[in-house]
Amino acid sequence: NGTTLATTLTGLNPYTQYSCYVTANTSVGEGSSSFIQTQRTVETAPPPPYNLTAYNDSSTAITFNWTRPQFPNGLIQFYVVVYYPEGNISGAINTTTPNTTLTINGLAFYTLYFFNVSVVTGGGTSPFAGPISQRTSEDAPSPPLNVMAYNISSTSIMVTWQPPQTTNGIIRGYQVNYFVSGGNGVTSVVDTNVANSTNLTGLVGYTTYTIFVRARTVILGNNSTFVMVTTNEDVPSSPQSFSLSPVAGSPTQLSASWSV
Repeated sequence: NGTTLATTLTGLNPYTQYSCYVTANTSVGEGSSSFIQTQRTVETAPPPPYNLTAYNDSSTAITFNWTRPQFPNGLIQFYVVVYYPEGNISGAINTTTPNTTLTINGLAFYTLYFFNVSVVTGGGTSPFAGPISQRTSEDAPSPPLNVMAYNISSTSIMVTWQPPQTTNGIIRGYQVNYFVSGGNGVTSVVDTNVANSTNLTGLVGYTTYTIFVRARTVILGNNSTFVMVTTNEDVPSSPQSFSLSPVAGSPTQLSASWSV
């Protein structure tokens, strides 16, 4: 009506610029418009990000990505990322970034992590999007434990061990290494499946061997402690280069010689 000199425009979108003008009307018709005024509505809390993805860069790093809200209802100031390892939500870590991607380093080997993200504007903080999960890659396992070896015969040694304390992945097998103690340094290798023992055969009788074991995931782990064991004695082989000859001047003697 003609006495109203102000009004409130409703149903507008948050943080959106509008242009407005005013005209007066009489019974004759509509008059000229006022100058156009431009104003933006205030910010409000944004909706959450979407399209969350994560992939492992290594055994200690994961990259987390997301898409900004299409209508953030304000100027995006930063994102809040919360992540934690499986089974330890109380140990969640918060970090912020102005970007829509974040690479997190220093994570534990072969561990499943969960990720959430929210966006912050001047109008407030969105609900968290997520969680999504991703596991860091496998790494080298720690050495096998309690490596023991004992002689079965003059040509075989039984080796036993326990799995590593920290597997850092899926144990796919073990590598048993052995060499003659004090020998030429040549190391023989036997690969086994996930069994915790193996029988070394074809060895030399009454010989001391040094033995160690390594576990493997997709990466071969470090050496276990070294153990030493000696194969059993066996019947000796035939003497070599045996010869027999008379002793000069002694009709009752013969000279015998050989090598071992």
